[in-house]
Amino acid sequence: NTIIHLIQVSLTAATIGLCSRSLSIDNEISKRVWSFLISQSSIILAVSLLFLFKIMDFEHNNGIFYCLASCGLTISAMGVCIGILQTRNCGMDIDSCRIRRAITALICTSTFIWVIILVQFLIVFYVSRLGKDKFLPSAFPDETFQRNPN
Repeated sequence: NTIIHLIQVSLTAATIGLCSRSLSIDNEISKRVWSFLISQSSIILAVSLLFLFKIMDFEHNNGIFYCLASCGLTISAMGVCIGILQTRNCGMDIDSCRIRRAITALICTSTFIWVIILVQFLIVFYVSRLGKDKFLPSAFPDETFQRNPN
């Protein structure tokens, strides 16, 4: 999980940087679209950092809510990128087309990672609800699980 969230942090940081650059040089796309993508990436960056530093997880601090919200934000940003950024004409400015494609690729990858995190949570959640988790291999085989008799 640490590696997944570290990749997520680097993807969103790159997205923020590219969107900030495009905000000033790309006149074909509205400033509101770039502002949406920057704010969405900032929220995703904050949530990823909370998961990365173990401040938040799925069991505590409404981690599943933030995972669902991040997944929804990245899906909406992917729709904006595919629907708005990729359909506009670049004209003679090849640099802005490359930046738009890079931003779309970063956001699509980010969406894919958040969907993986969500599926990972759902699998762990349903296995724990079934009560079959004691039959799965443990990460620490030397430790034995002791129930509290109280």
